[in-house]
Amino acid sequence: MGFFKKRHGEMAATDAKGRSFVWRLPGFSRFRPDTMLDSANVVAFTMVKFHLHMTIDMNGNTGLYMHYKAMGIPKYSYFFSNSRGEVMRQQTAHTIPSNTKRCGHWNTCCRSDMLEFVGADDVLLVKFFFDDDCLTVSRTPQPNVLQVIWTVPHLFTQMLNPYSSQGFLAGGANFVVRLEIKKEFGAIDAVGPYAVDNIKDLVFFLFCRKEEVPPHSIELLDSSGACIAKVDKKATPGVQTLTVPKQQLWDALGKTGTLTVRVELQCCGNPIDALNALSEAQQHPLPPPPQGKGPSAVNATTPPGTVQIGSKREEYVVFHDDD
Repeated sequence: MGFFKKRHGEMAATDAKGRSFVWRLPGFSRFRPDTMLDSANVVAFTMVKFHLHMTIDMNGNTGLYMHYKAMGIPKYSYFFSNSRGEVMRQQTAHTIPSNTKRCGHWNTCCRSDMLEFVGADDVLLVKFFFDDDCLTVSRTPQPNVLQVIWTVPHLFTQMLNPYSSQGFLAGGANFVVRLEIKKEFGAIDAVGPYAVDNIKDLVFFLFCRKEEVPPHSIELLDSSGACIAKVDKKATPGVQTLTVPKQQLWDALGKTGTLTVRVELQCCGNPIDALNALSEAQQHPLPPPPQGKGPSAVNATTPPGTVQIGSKREEYVVFHDDD
């Protein structure tokens, strides 16, 4: 029931819409391996309560999980921050089965790196967001070609390091459209300050963890539907990137404008199978529990595995290192 469960740190909304939250964990170094931390319950924009768990296993692998008190967890993202304003790369739960209340990433960082990250102030901030982007998949008049429309509102107010779409199915594999940034000065680091002013270029590409990326085009559109930039479809499969200067996008969208990304991809099999199925995993029951305590292995055509955490050994859908 959880009425007397120990809660750690402070969990609070940071906006009035129920989409943005921060979990503050002071004295992080006191949390030893083989520990699970629980945040307080808060209310999402859907009016559903949820809370977060952080796990630190015996090897120091640090995971972050969500317990959402209803089926149908919305897509979410989060990143770790310290009191110096430095951040780690953002993680996104982009492919969540619809028939679960529990999910998360099993290894976002190791404890030793986290201790170095928080430093002498010893305060860890988990900045958590229910994303407000939108993705649709539709057929085109061309045989076996899907059109994917990804709409990102107020692009430059989002955390873009990186930013990922919801997952979608094509040819039996799960894909996401991803946006990475290049900094104005210096290399892209796993840890560092984040500011829109320091972005030089935005890089868009289609990502699949296991399968080869089929031939595809990527086009960026402004709010009127005018093309900002485009990379055409190649005859051969493989990842291709569309790199656009930040200033070009800023001139087209402004600080709060909406970006539309249109992807057309050649897929094997019947594209009807992908329609209205942004992720095939959302339509399948969860797999049986894995043997042992660790997360089970998965491939690109099966739902995520599960892991048991906490004293009650509750089942959580576990995502792997595709973020």
